[in-house]
Amino acid sequence: MTLASKMNGWFALITLAFLVPSWLGYRLSAEADAGMMLLLVALFGIPHGAIDHVIYNHTKAQPDRGRQLLMRFFMPYLGLLLAMGAGWLLWADGMFWIFLLTAAFHFGQSQLHSIGLAERQPLKWLLYIAWGSLLLSHLWLTHWQSQVPVLSPVFAWNFSPDASLYYMVAAVRIASAVGVPLLLGYCSARKWMTVPQLLQELLVLALLVLTIQYCSMYTAFALYFGLWHSLRVIITEYHFLRSSVGTGYSWRRFVQSFLPFSLLSFAGLALFFAAQQLFSFSISPFLLFLMFISALTAPHAIIMSGMYSWLPGQAVRTRASVGTAASPL
Repeated sequence: MTLASKMNGWFALITLAFLVPSWLGYRLSAEADAGMMLLLVALFGIPHGAIDHVIYNHTKAQPDRGRQLLMRFFMPYLGLLLAMGAGWLLWADGMFWIFLLTAAFHFGQSQLHSIGLAERQPLKWLLYIAWGSLLLSHLWLTHWQSQVPVLSPVFAWNFSPDASLYYMVAAVRIASAVGVPLLLGYCSARKWMTVPQLLQELLVLALLVLTIQYCSMYTAFALYFGLWHSLRVIITEYHFLRSSVGTGYSWRRFVQSFLPFSLLSFAGLALFFAAQQLFSFSISPFLLFLMFISALTAPHAIIMSGMYSWLPGQAVRTRASVGTAASPL
């Protein structure tokens, strides 16, 4: 059984433990609901992107150090963060859609990267975007009324269910709901994935759609983003680094490598909200949160794409081929 299949199985069991009671009418309290979401985001959501500098170095035959790492990784990474933040201040509407498109691609890639098709193939990118778009559009439509109070102070859009925005999101859901099974079926027909893989991914997708449909918005988001996406990426990152460094690489070393930037991200987010309260900025807290998450998502997705490009060749990647790549850890 592959690592992806094992994760699908365990995550499915945990998801069912929340889905079945919700389907029967038993839900968490509003406080517990929001608390679980914040806990999973803190435990897995922020940390899964806080190791990007290590992942970057292990996708290079000769790892960067010192000034090289500063100029080739940290400066471009920080520059993209600042550019994304400035984009939100200048063109929030457009940046929102760019953020959703980036997130859709990133979500699809984390779930379906093991399909035996080259990572840069347009068909695979289309599948990623369609898969992520299906979840995001279904979440938005299913919990439309719950999101209106959050989005309406930020975007001057018509959120009526009979407005063009609603129909546009509905069209994306229909197109992606048709497109994903067709694309997965095509991949299976071309032998890029096995029939058991195809059936498993269709069942996973159905489970996630049902979770969004029957669970509260916060529970559905927490289960997907915290578990299916972030924890999946963390486990994949660990195995990627372990294959690069060697069998001596431990979970303890892995946690130590993402802890500093996780704490820095928490501090940065707290600073954002503290400044908003202290100086009474006219920017809503939700917009600040969107800016923060969007700015982190763009460079993170780029680094992850580099890692996923390496994954098919991990079996032949040895410690000798990466020299002293373990030192950044």
